[in-house]
Amino acid sequence: MSNPAFEESYESIDAHECLKLVWFIRGAFDLFLIICFGYLVFLGFVSGRPEATVLILVITMLPISELYFIYGFYQRSENALTALHVYAGLSLLNFPIGTALSLYHYVKARDIKWS
Repeated sequence: MSNPAFEESYESIDAHECLKLVWFIRGAFDLFLIICFGYLVFLGFVSGRPEATVLILVITMLPISELYFIYGFYQRSENALTALHVYAGLSLLNFPIGTALSLYHYVKARDIKWS
């Protein structure tokens, strides 16, 4: 018979490994978005449309802040984990199963020893 304490720690390790993969993919996509938004800001400056440029700069802050929290997650910050799950919940809001899985992984990852 297996030890329940060992299974819980295995599940939390598994959840952490899954989260590392998810946040790596999201971080790569955030970098792609920042590059695309940077190009749009450049086009806004060239065309002389400051209102579009300011709007794009404001929108660009979302992937930049998410990258900041992804970096914090890899540095094992508990606050970053909570913030990233808020981002995941908001971005997956139109996909209920994605939001449910994100919440499930958040609950499992809370058991990780961060120190």
